[in-house]
Amino acid sequence: MKRILLSLSLLILPLAGRGFAQEQEPVFPWVELPDSPVAKAFAAVGESTAPAQFGADFPLEKFSTGSAWELGETWLKWSEWLVGDKELIGREEAASRRAGLAWLALEHGRNEDAWAHFAACADSPKWMALLMPRFLPGTPALHRPQAAGRPGLLPNGVLLEPCIPSVPASLSGMLLAREATIRDLHVGDARFDMKVTFDSYGVQIDFEWKSGGPARMLVLIPEPDGYTIRVEYVDWMRQDEKRIPHLVELSEEAPQISLFARILSSQSRWPAFGSQEIPSELAQAGLWLEHEANESESEYLRAVAQAATHVLGLKVGLREHISKPRTTADKTPRGIILRVPPPGPERARKLAWLASTLERYVLARAEAGK
Repeated sequence: MKRILLSLSLLILPLAGRGFAQEQEPVFPWVELPDSPVAKAFAAVGESTAPAQFGADFPLEKFSTGSAWELGETWLKWSEWLVGDKELIGREEAASRRAGLAWLALEHGRNEDAWAHFAACADSPKWMALLMPRFLPGTPALHRPQAAGRPGLLPNGVLLEPCIPSVPASLSGMLLAREATIRDLHVGDARFDMKVTFDSYGVQIDFEWKSGGPARMLVLIPEPDGYTIRVEYVDWMRQDEKRIPHLVELSEEAPQISLFARILSSQSRWPAFGSQEIPSELAQAGLWLEHEANESESEYLRAVAQAATHVLGLKVGLREHISKPRTTADKTPRGIILRVPPPGPERARKLAWLASTLERYVLARAEAGK
């Protein structure tokens, strides 16, 4: 009888690691990042680091809807955190503000800005532990991470929105390849690894089932800053639609799947001011957000202008577009005019560019001691 039981246990043991979910020691570090300031900062997160939590002044339900930047309230909160009086706040409060700016940048689709804010939390590991799963593997906003920022158990059907991993920009302007691996993800009854790769060919996400039962999830391929996605593939089958979540199903019978997107460069058509002194035209006559006549969202644009004024320290006004050409005799400064398209994707892109430009200007000047 003992011999039979021993034989059965030897048969069951190998299955415990495959077809049956099991408790196992968590992998640490659970995410592998390319060499970068982000990776160096995240190294401060320990295996038992408890994630921070946003306070009542940052309602996740409101600021994590996918349309948070369509609220004037978001712009005002953004400006408050970006240029708040740093002399009056401590290190933890400063880190919480940068974490909030990272969260909002992700909501805006500004990946590199979000990573820069993440790295600025280097002195406060608990904020990085909160943020990391939002970047990789891209967990839902209201999902509470575990120690060290591990995503923990995610339900079948979960939507993952991974972020392109960050590396320092090339001095030559060339695109630098990079990849990040997230280990021991747990969705449904399955455990698996996920790898995000970005290079000149495009964006690829690879999944590899490791143990347990099946997993079913939706995954949105990230669009890199400065690029647009031309076409998307699921296991190398071209898809009719792009920029939508794709179904990923993993199991022992189907242990691997890949998502891929071909990309096309789409560098910004609008200038930035870097950390230098602002243009004289802007200093004299301000920045004007010029919208179409009969704009139905003037209150929203007024909040955008108010937030930009707070950040820039110069007048940012709001006015209707006038098609009448300017005469050569008119020498009065017009200021810098930013045409704001009607509500829609083009407006969202242009206002995201505005937020990014103002952020980089303010932070670069702060680093330069200006």
